[in-house]
Amino acid sequence: MPVYRVLRGWKEEIDDVVEFGQLPKEAKEYVYEIEKIARVPVSIISVGPKREQTIIRKDRDEW
Repeated sequence: MPVYRVLRGWKEEIDDVVEFGQLPKEAKEYVYEIEKIARVPVSIISVGPKREQTIIRKDRDEW
């Protein structure tokens, strides 16, 4: 049986964000929820279609 989770969205543009800490609170909470469900850390986050629009989380303190 599927489990549905409702998470808050965000309206801020994130396509120019280069660090995880710069994401809106709701976007970070979305990533944390994925980590909780999958039980693995999210290390790569895409914020747009271009290669340079990728956040690589290296710092363990962010997890």
